[in-house]
Amino acid sequence: MDSSLPTRRTVAKGAAWSVPVLTVMAAAPASAASVCTPTPYVLQWGQTAYTRNSSTSGVAVIPPSTGSGAPVTMTISSTFAGDQTPLGASNLALTPGTVGGLGQRAITLAQEFPTNTSTRAENQIATFTFSQAVTGLQFTICDIDSASNGWWDQVELTSAAAFTAVPGTGVSGTGSTASPWHATSNNTNYPNTSGQGNVAVTMPGPVTSFQIRYWNATRLKSNQAIFIAFLNFIATPETC
Repeated sequence: MDSSLPTRRTVAKGAAWSVPVLTVMAAAPASAASVCTPTPYVLQWGQTAYTRNSSTSGVAVIPPSTGSGAPVTMTISSTFAGDQTPLGASNLALTPGTVGGLGQRAITLAQEFPTNTSTRAENQIATFTFSQAVTGLQFTICDIDSASNGWWDQVELTSAAAFTAVPGTGVSGTGSTASPWHATSNNTNYPNTSGQGNVAVTMPGPVTSFQIRYWNATRLKSNQAIFIAFLNFIATPETC
């Protein structure tokens, strides 16, 4: 061995304090970037894991569309007031086929009222709650329609987060308490696959929950249903 070269012990001694420091400094930014990147999530009813616990409770576990981030859980809880009751096995169940001209299945809000006294006080309130705050939330309410001597859907949306909405050609109103979304007349029964009864909603966020209040304006004994489809959002891990 050439005595003029540093020995292995000398190299190790000089490098012992510097190498670990450089390694840690290089690794930290990469780790932070991978964990804290805002990630898109898309709920595809019929493909995304969904459990209907009962006619008033359900849970969807939504994985990220890209990457290997943690899923976001969305719970759905319905309460009924007055004479309004869940419609058999339909409430919070998935539609068998696509709805709203979107080419996608949806979750159902379905109810019945056994007496001719239906008013806003007789309603279903469905609360959608996310396991963490999300942004850029979008979803579509489908099949807001009516039938004479039957139902006239009235739909209100409430949330701590602001929202904008684009109604289909057959829907009037703003989604507020004073002006619920409703079919333009009391006898406009659209096919479930039509987009005329749709309302496309956007919530820039952050959003942790929203509520849909659903009731009938005809005051007649009947049943009714609407659908919630095409739900997507952006989420960032809460640890960031």
